[in-house]
Amino acid sequence: MGQVKEIFEGFKNLVFPDEEVEALAEQRLKICFECPVRTDNKCDRDKSLNRIKGCGCWLSAKTRSVGSNCPLKKW
Repeated sequence: MGQVKEIFEGFKNLVFPDEEVEALAEQRLKICFECPVRTDNKCDRDKSLNRIKGCGCWLSAKTRSVGSNCPLKKW
């Protein structure tokens, strides 16, 4: 899925919640909240872990984009 479509999907699912997507987002956010690359609600582009940088996305939307993946391959 293209990055623009992923961003749109994430924000659409944030505005129009779906039970299954919310369950997926909850699982993903649990992982993100423990990640050292995270800063507040963002996958921080300026931090890196094992030379892989964060993507810079807002986690509230990124975790709701079913077609998206963690840049660190944690989900």
